[in-house]
Amino acid sequence: VISIKRDLIHVVKEKKEFVCTLRGSLLKEKSKQKNLIAVGDIVHFIICSEHEGVIVNIEERYSILARQEALKTKEQIIAVNIDQVFITTSVVKPHLKPTLIDRYIIAARKGDMQPIIVVNKIDLLKNHPEEKALLKAITKSYKAIDIPIICTSVQTKKGIKEIKKLMQNKASVFSGQSGVGKS
Repeated sequence: VISIKRDLIHVVKEKKEFVCTLRGSLLKEKSKQKNLIAVGDIVHFIICSEHEGVIVNIEERYSILARQEALKTKEQIIAVNIDQVFITTSVVKPHLKPTLIDRYIIAARKGDMQPIIVVNKIDLLKNHPEEKALLKAITKSYKAIDIPIICTSVQTKKGIKEIKKLMQNKASVFSGQSGVGKS
């Protein structure tokens, strides 16, 4: 499963994309859970036409990235069957948020995934000594507990090759707040 939009599930098989729905028996299961299906799920489906199908089975997941919904008891599944999570944050715009990074680390470890921290927009640090000091402190802290941290800049291309190398032969997801440069 590569994406989910409303009740349409986009699935890739042999480099061809299909728009799928859930078989009736799976629809009953869906009503009992927040996310019956998620990005990264391996599914079995029946091809109905050139670009459409019906999902009949979902394979067991080996990892789950989820977050707790505010004021609710159910977890919202973000992605499954992922090897590593690139916890993407930025400096200055928006500001570095260590507590948010910590929450993502906990979610990654809880879901059996390797957390990797990506701090983007470091080219903006020149006129922000407080944020630069904070970045130095958290870099030291996370490296001390063996969590990789990569400083990047799309403007200068710093760190991009390192990210690409870490992604080789791994299922990866970029997660983080809006505006940090995940795209």
